[in-house]
Amino acid sequence: MAKKSTVQKSSDTSSAPNTDHAHQSPSSDAMSKEPASDALFAGVTDAHTHSTAGYTVLARRYRSKHFDELIGQETISRTLQNAIAMNRIAHAYLFCGTRGVGKTSMARVLARALNASTDLTQSAAIASSILRGEDMDVIEIDGASNRGVDDARDLISKAGILPARSPYKIYIIDEVHMLTTPAFNALLKTMEEPPPHVKFILCTTEAHKVPATIQSRCQRFDFKPIATARIAEHLRRVLAQEKLQADDAAIHLVAKLGNGSMRDALSLLDRLIAASSGNISNKMAQEVLGLPDAGLVAAVTTAVSGGDAKAGLESAAALLESGCPVEQALEFFAARWRDFLVLRTCGKDTELVDLSPDAKNLAADQAQQFEPHELVHFVAVCEAAIRALRGSGAPRTIFDATIARLCLHREFQRIDIAAAQSARPSEFEKKKPLIMAPATDGGLTTRPPAQTSGAQSSKSSVAASATVASDPIKSVNHFTPPSMAQTPQQQTQSATTALEAWQRVTAIAASTPERVLAESFVPISVGERQLTLRASENAGGAANYAARKSEMLQSMVTRALGPGWKLQFETQAKAPPPQTIAPMHGLDKDLMQMPIIQAAMEAFDAIVVKVERPAAQLVHEHPPSDVAQA
Repeated sequence: MAKKSTVQKSSDTSSAPNTDHAHQSPSSDAMSKEPASDALFAGVTDAHTHSTAGYTVLARRYRSKHFDELIGQETISRTLQNAIAMNRIAHAYLFCGTRGVGKTSMARVLARALNASTDLTQSAAIASSILRGEDMDVIEIDGASNRGVDDARDLISKAGILPARSPYKIYIIDEVHMLTTPAFNALLKTMEEPPPHVKFILCTTEAHKVPATIQSRCQRFDFKPIATARIAEHLRRVLAQEKLQADDAAIHLVAKLGNGSMRDALSLLDRLIAASSGNISNKMAQEVLGLPDAGLVAAVTTAVSGGDAKAGLESAAALLESGCPVEQALEFFAARWRDFLVLRTCGKDTELVDLSPDAKNLAADQAQQFEPHELVHFVAVCEAAIRALRGSGAPRTIFDATIARLCLHREFQRIDIAAAQSARPSEFEKKKPLIMAPATDGGLTTRPPAQTSGAQSSKSSVAASATVASDPIKSVNHFTPPSMAQTPQQQTQSATTALEAWQRVTAIAASTPERVLAESFVPISVGERQLTLRASENAGGAANYAARKSEMLQSMVTRALGPGWKLQFETQAKAPPPQTIAPMHGLDKDLMQMPIIQAAMEAFDAIVVKVERPAAQLVHEHPPSDVAQA
């Protein structure tokens, strides 16, 4: 027992410096320090004392000790203080939130407020030991290491024992979501009706893994990520107490990289303090933290705005050679385009961008080089590249292709125009180009290219050909609808116009499965941005089929002729104009009327494309109604 007491005393002595906040305000709990600790900070150079003390990181030395010191969680602090003041203390609390936002610190502060009351003679010692996590009545349990049902049973068996020197026995279970299902089930009854002297404080970063039966027995508090500005403000106070200097841009950079976690930000600051010689500059912070070089990033941004793929690839290569990983570079660029988008849309005074004032002004100027829709496209391209990297064996290839895609973004055309221009050779190349011109009655007429002399004639012909052949959509969008009352001559002109428009629609579907559907109709007329179609005689019942496939045809018309164009089907049995009807190709009308053929068309939602006559022997063995193939 004597040996055990000696070890315990040594442990207490070595851990005492962890609670001595030498760089905090004088209101710290100095009265609870033991003589060895006081001698240590008074300048005693005992070698053994220095070896056991070591260095305490900033995240532990500047841990919150009072409700007012918990940054970013003022609402929770106020609620708990009011509950203590009104004596409405719950028997179990559940603290949820991401790492480093103050869950465990809040649990210790709450335990201190409950157990270190001023009427106790040892209140100062109790408060100090609770903040160190060493008090015998405040038991801190790591859920990851004590996750089994046997650990839960041990906790339950000891919960009935009265506290040694405090009003309550408080269990703080950190990472409680790591407990097993049997362990949770074992705790249910005790957590619902614990002894009057027992309080539970559960902390977790993954609240969705805590069973609903446990959550319903607790008062839940969700801790918010800490704002970047609040983290930066706290870092400045820490640097002032450490008597260190740092650039404002470097402080803001560390606060932003903390990503809402005060502990992460203090850990990053510890790295910078160790790497600096007294003054933390922004450039040094970028180098130590492994961030992309600002000059190379600006060079890539300039190359993208100027459409210079060569300069963009060279600058991006230099960025990778400086040690920046491919995925991190793409993530940085995606965040950069996002900042540009917000600044371009909301202005440089917006609070939606976490940048220092100087960096925000520079980014706002650079954002003016892009349009908002371009920046949205940039974010999508980078995000798609990041996903592709995770399953690719050639990350550098994807990275270079992404940079080139960003630089050449203005060279890429709309997909519908590209589809029309990339259609395989069709009527546009077989026929002489026609120029659409408004007729005197408000309709459309067609005429060949104007005949001029010399070089002017050649240039005009080439320009006219390019107008129709290379960009048919543009020419169709300038159609002027014909009048409703038409003479026979005007009807011929209207039919010709409808035929030209329909040729552009069929060109869209030239190399797609929609081709068969498009070829089953013939145009009748065009007017008021409306194209009227009729099923051709060899369509095999396409008139009934059109009602079910009208959306597909309407999509083709919109892609070819532009938005606003409507499609209508003519069901009357009228003879179409001679120049718009395709000749029959051997479809037997009587065969088409057979019930089995009609039933097959309805069952498969199809149209008849081709009819083949069976061999004579097959016809002899089977009736014609059984061997017709569609």
